[in-house]
Amino acid sequence: MRSFSFLFLLLAGITGTTWVQAQNTECAGTSMQASDGTFSVGYNYSFTTNGGNVTAEFQLLDPQIGLVAYAQTYNPNFAEVQMNGVGAPEEQTFTASFPGQVDGTSFNIACKFAFAGGLSTTAILTYTVGSNCSGGTSLNLPIDFESTEINYELQDFGGNASSIVDDPTDPSNKVVQSIKTIIAEDWAGTTVGDVSGFAQAIPFAPGATSMSVRVWSPVAGIPVRLKVEQVGDPGISVETETLSTEAMVWETLVFDFSNEVLGTAAINFSSEYNKASIFFNFGTSGLDAGQQIFFWDNMEFIAGATLNLPVNFENPELNYGLVDFGGNQSQIIVDPTDANNMVVESIKTIGAATWAGTTLAEGVGFENPIPFAPGATLMTVRVWSPTAGIQVRLKAEALNNTAISVETEATTSMASQWETLTFNFANQAAGTAAINFGSIYSKVSIFFNFGVEGTGLTYYWDDVEFGPLMPPPGELNLPLTFEDSELNYGLVDFGGNASEIVVDPTDPDNMVVQSVKTAGAELWAGTTVAEGIGFATPIPFAPGATQMTVRVWSPLAGIPVRLKAEALSNQNISVETEATTTLVSQWETLTFNFANQAEGTAAINFASDYRKVSIFFNFGIPGAVTGEQTYYWDDVAFGGGIDPPADGLVLPVTFEEEIEYGLVD
Repeated sequence: MRSFSFLFLLLAGITGTTWVQAQNTECAGTSMQASDGTFSVGYNYSFTTNGGNVTAEFQLLDPQIGLVAYAQTYNPNFAEVQMNGVGAPEEQTFTASFPGQVDGTSFNIACKFAFAGGLSTTAILTYTVGSNCSGGTSLNLPIDFESTEINYELQDFGGNASSIVDDPTDPSNKVVQSIKTIIAEDWAGTTVGDVSGFAQAIPFAPGATSMSVRVWSPVAGIPVRLKVEQVGDPGISVETETLSTEAMVWETLVFDFSNEVLGTAAINFSSEYNKASIFFNFGTSGLDAGQQIFFWDNMEFIAGATLNLPVNFENPELNYGLVDFGGNQSQIIVDPTDANNMVVESIKTIGAATWAGTTLAEGVGFENPIPFAPGATLMTVRVWSPTAGIQVRLKAEALNNTAISVETEATTSMASQWETLTFNFANQAAGTAAINFGSIYSKVSIFFNFGVEGTGLTYYWDDVEFGPLMPPPGELNLPLTFEDSELNYGLVDFGGNASEIVVDPTDPDNMVVQSVKTAGAELWAGTTVAEGIGFATPIPFAPGATQMTVRVWSPLAGIPVRLKAEALSNQNISVETEATTTLVSQWETLTFNFANQAEGTAAINFASDYRKVSIFFNFGIPGAVTGEQTYYWDDVAFGGGIDPPADGLVLPVTFEEEIEYGLVD
């Protein structure tokens, strides 16, 4: 038997926290305890759990004007949401629900009442998720009738006579014996959980609509009906049937409530079903069939298909947990470009918030958390946008704790075409939390044209995946020549670049990177090499050894090319410098001296660990100014020129030796 304790958590100014034992139960009670302000009469509270959904209700007993209420949760981090008023305003009662809670865990909550002239906040109350405070063991699915402590609340009707007995085929097992007597009605049956119901409602959801019962019938081919309903409201119910297939042996029957019996109500996923009734040989009276004895056991809910990455929206039975916010409107539809494919359509309606978006796996979560790890921080989403050059944000977060999250962005490079965007969570969006490899991220949200108010445009998205994960057969290190087709070079575009490894247009025996700075590209568009992987050996910068070279082909001369070296998983550790092209449509080798950092950027730090580089062609000029331009690059190497002697230059300097003199114009 589970024992419960109820604690009030009082906030004692800034000196700490005090726990005080109270006489009320953790499920309901009345109190005057406050963590902020005071109460003259007090407040009522109650908590219930329904299938992982905790509902909190507070009633202020002090009469106030202009009253609103806010739920403050501490699970473990602080969050505040406005509660909904219920009943007449003078009842001063408010409620809020919190989905996705785990049975047996602690749920900490306070209620802040705000009113004309002030506010008062209750103590922080601790409720054990799933508790009904009955003082006994809860009745919940699955049910096997083995416990002597559980009240199964069996109730016969219509002429049935039931009791818990030893299994006639296995005396070590307990089962229910239901006798459909000779005077039984054709609708005679037996209910389990008749008065109090199951502690947690049956968790029906799209794609998860079935239950099973193990039965023993004296005859085969009879209809067995199962009905689930809400305790106290018989109008909320759903019924389904199946046929027994064997006589005088145990078999497991499966009942699919998405196939309701003709003439009965369809399943309603917003309803709470928390008791069940079974009807043997439904439709035939005891008088017609004669008295019959049935046995039944192991009543269970059958969980539906679980949601996991990758997600492709092809399973109509799967609950994808799609929830819009901020003015988005989303649905799963047929791909407008491929009738054999299903995708999500997301409309950012006129006037939608700048942060409008859509969450995937809301309330259900991925069964397996996103497997982020050092060097494994990428996700991809295939998207269709009506415009190029817009920011698309992707946010990964914990299922039930919005304070645990990481956000990053990518930029569309095509208009009205499908493309795959890569999101690197090692590069978090400005002002947001960095990735924490110790956290559990179990859902994602996508925001199209983030930061811009909605104008009614329609976007499509599909194929949400973790990765790409392509473990290289060898280590990635400088110099890079892009000749190894088996090596993962970790090429990731940003800001509207579109890059790939191609055959050198001037030498069919050579492989190079082609980077297209699209017409919609940002002025800072570029491409990273070693993203998510890192060089096995950090770039060996040292005093007097600060240069790198890249062989480039540009359609324009005189444009700035920026090279940035940075830490693998910390974008705040970086150094940037620039060089200028001198040739048109020809290969040349540019030298980048990181001792001369770009204006406004950090200086080189020889103690830092730089393990990836990014290249930016025509830095500072957006694609809209020059139009789409194609660049090629190859042979990324450390060094360039001749390093000065270990002891540095020594006077007199005659310029006769082949050494680096550090001449800078």
